Amino acid sequence: MSHALVRYAARWGRSEGGSPRRRRRRAVATVAAITLTSLALPATQAGTAAAATEAEWATIRSKLEAIDSSWTTEDYRNSVTTTQPDTALLGNGDVGVVSSGSPGVKTFIVTKGDFISPGDGQPADYQRLGSPGPIALGGVTIESAGAGRNLAPGGTATASSVHDDFAAQNAISGTDPTGEGWVSAIGSQHWLQVDLGSPRQIGRYVVKHRGATFTDPGQEAMNTRDWTLQTSADGTTWNDVDTVTGNTADRTDRSFTPTQARYVRLNITKPTQGSTPDTIDNPRARIPRLSLYADPDAPDTPVAFRERQDILNGEIDTEMMIDEAPVRMSTWVGAKSNRVVTTLTSNSSKPVTLNVSAWSGTTAGQDPAMQNSAGVTGDTVWALRKTPAGRAWVTQAALATRVIGAVPLSAPTATGNRATMTIQVDPGATVDIVTAVEGGGKNPADPRPGATAIADRTTRTELDSLFTAHRQWWKEYWLKSYVNLNDPLLERYYYGAQYQLGSTFGEGTTTPSGLYGIWTTRDDTSYAGDLHLNYNAIAPLYGAYSSNRPQLARSMTDTFMAYLPEAKRRSREDLVALNPTWIRENGLEGGIDGGALFPVGMTAFGDTSNPYYYQQTMNGLFSATAFISSYAYTQDRTFLRDKVVPFIRPLAVFFKTYLRWDATKGQYVLYTGHNEGGWSRNSSPDLGVLKLVLKTLIEANTTLGIDDPDQETWKYILGRLPAQPTKVLNGKTVFTLADPGTTTGTGESDDMNIGRQTVNLEFVHPGELIGIRSDPTMRQQAIDTLDAMNGWANDNTFPKSFTQAARVGYPAQRLVDILKSRIQAQMVQNLRVSDNHHGIEKAGAIEAINNMLLQSDGGVMVLFPGYPSGVNANFVRLREKGAFEVSAARTGGTVGGVTITSEAGATARLQNPWPGRNVRVRLNGNSVSSKLTGGVISWNTTPGSTYTIDPR
Repeated sequence: MSHALVRYAARWGRSEGGSPRRRRRRAVATVAAITLTSLALPATQAGTAAAATEAEWATIRSKLEAIDSSWTTEDYRNSVTTTQPDTALLGNGDVGVVSSGSPGVKTFIVTKGDFISPGDGQPADYQRLGSPGPIALGGVTIESAGAGRNLAPGGTATASSVHDDFAAQNAISGTDPTGEGWVSAIGSQHWLQVDLGSPRQIGRYVVKHRGATFTDPGQEAMNTRDWTLQTSADGTTWNDVDTVTGNTADRTDRSFTPTQARYVRLNITKPTQGSTPDTIDNPRARIPRLSLYADPDAPDTPVAFRERQDILNGEIDTEMMIDEAPVRMSTWVGAKSNRVVTTLTSNSSKPVTLNVSAWSGTTAGQDPAMQNSAGVTGDTVWALRKTPAGRAWVTQAALATRVIGAVPLSAPTATGNRATMTIQVDPGATVDIVTAVEGGGKNPADPRPGATAIADRTTRTELDSLFTAHRQWWKEYWLKSYVNLNDPLLERYYYGAQYQLGSTFGEGTTTPSGLYGIWTTRDDTSYAGDLHLNYNAIAPLYGAYSSNRPQLARSMTDTFMAYLPEAKRRSREDLVALNPTWIRENGLEGGIDGGALFPVGMTAFGDTSNPYYYQQTMNGLFSATAFISSYAYTQDRTFLRDKVVPFIRPLAVFFKTYLRWDATKGQYVLYTGHNEGGWSRNSSPDLGVLKLVLKTLIEANTTLGIDDPDQETWKYILGRLPAQPTKVLNGKTVFTLADPGTTTGTGESDDMNIGRQTVNLEFVHPGELIGIRSDPTMRQQAIDTLDAMNGWANDNTFPKSFTQAARVGYPAQRLVDILKSRIQAQMVQNLRVSDNHHGIEKAGAIEAINNMLLQSDGGVMVLFPGYPSGVNANFVRLREKGAFEVSAARTGGTVGGVTITSEAGATARLQNPWPGRNVRVRLNGNSVSSKLTGGVISWNTTPGSTYTIDPR
């Protein structure tokens, strides 16, 4: 069995010498063996660990395979978009793949996370060509090159009449998103004509009627009944080549003696079945699709199009017709190698001739200043994209494509931005289409030689190794943690969001994701696809830490650190731009030396994309939460010393000078923008996160033994910051955006922006000011605020409100019901939660679900604090602050045994899951000394030890 067929069998269940299921188990066992070898455990322990790992993997595999992310039509809607695509996606953190194409044509758009334009020197703006930010790269297209190719899409269609926007061209283009095709005016005589541009051989045609596209009852009454197919050399003199009367079928496939013609006309004499009042009184011709072919031979039995986004393995599986032949494809991107691989197998009974093209640029929203080119090196085709010279930097990236298992039938060719090779795939044969991706970054060397060399040297043996590593990466990713919610819709969102995180911030990540992940398909991406620092950039990672995947955040914190020198410069030199009038009135126009001031937008290279502040000081504060969370969940003291303190201390220095003192109240006052363009006193999100920053800095100095000369100053400021602002609304105390009556500049009149995002509760999360064990009065005020806001459907609120609600103990069943209603309303088929503006940030609500199952507040872990009590649930290896991995199950409302692994050796504290009962803590079966005080179990831990906790 060839190497390619081994990988093919793993994808599609084909095997030699065994059933599909047995073959698949073998592949899993191979991966498991690799894992165990790397662990180097003693034989007995290894056997036990292997059994546990494989049992868990079987659970995860079953759960993820049941999540349907598939398509049955070839419209590929929103594959090329200014936001995040809605089609099947792949990614390794650096290279992304977006499924695209048209009927009979398969395209994989290839993107690169660090392919970032410096822009034309002007600030980023909404969908502006030339803005600094990520840009499109190119792609690979697989399409027919043989006689079976549909000739119609290359022609120009006209018609006797047209109803509304249902133009004649819709019937032949294959890209009509409505599925209606061409629709005529009312009448009994109509024609649809195609000009092929030059004489072509025609021997067969296919008509899809109304009933083939729309399956609801009654549509078949609009199927065309009588017509004649005509051909012409000049468009004037017509020859009848086929006549049909009395048709009732949804699809017509007819052959005739091949003839040469430039023009083809479908002359319709009875456009409907005439079987309903409407088709009798208002007859219209309706042709959703007309296809023309040179070869009169009947094709292989058509297969229905089906494409599946396999989130378990990070792959796209496609079944479709190309060149009238059924083919199957499996596509993946190397976890640690920037190679995109499509394994294509022909299930045709005759040879299939295909064009495989590499191209640069984009099909929509293309910046004319970009340089797109393509070429050929031996049997490899390549495409290059490059930003123009004379800008802040030049970036360029290349992709090089070669086919393993087939030799080009003729020398590959290149024209403009596209290079193409023609191959033949024999019946039952398999080929590997390998695309190497190189370049990106600032001022890279020409990436073409590198990409071409990688494609040229790739062998099937190497592909097998890459495939094994790719599968192993996803297996290890999913085994980091998993949950069982006994709710298919919640799990569909949860695991879909985790898949997006792994694809976006995975092994190959060199720069952090912008607003739309690594999938940039146009040059005019909304908001320049940048890192928006007033929550959007940080939000996708909200749930990464508790999901036991804190490493996903490192590229983000590294980029923020890279920007710190510029933020310090802005604090010194650009402070007046924050709010010129207020800054000058308060004598701050000279800037704040040693502080840090971040603008709203930056690129993943640590450069400025949007230099404006919109009167907000929260940009640096929100960025700081990524550092603080990373440390809180890992207890990595090196990271605390080298990254956290150096980043947050300049923020503290900034606010030390920026804050105003209210002598009457004996407290500090913070003037800033609570929203973009707003201005207020004591902005709730700024106050909340500033308190977190100061608290973290004070504790870090103590932990690390840093002799900070301002340590007492930080304590003084923290102790004299005002309480979070509130007001009474309808008899209930609720949290406001800022001090009531002080919000200006954004047209607000209710101090809360009721119906919009819960900015007024960002002190709960990511500010960490209150949690599930906090003062019940404050938690109730937060719950009342959520109800008063009623902003659950707001586009910005998805990664915010649900986590905030879980943190304060919002009624569990109602919270789940609201979350599910939003998922139901907004989730698209590739499992992302969609709106018209945002992208990857919607993954941030992972944290809400994790917090329903597990929270830590005040150093005390709480199990199942916010998941409906009547629903059985369990979780494995969720991570909590203090570097604890926690696993627990609840059945029938009762928590079973609990296991906690201490990574850093911190003291463990757990709210007693069995109120009124004594608890025992064990390590390797032996009792561990513990205390049960005030309903909290506590015990000392050692690093790397796993403890079991159960009632006695």
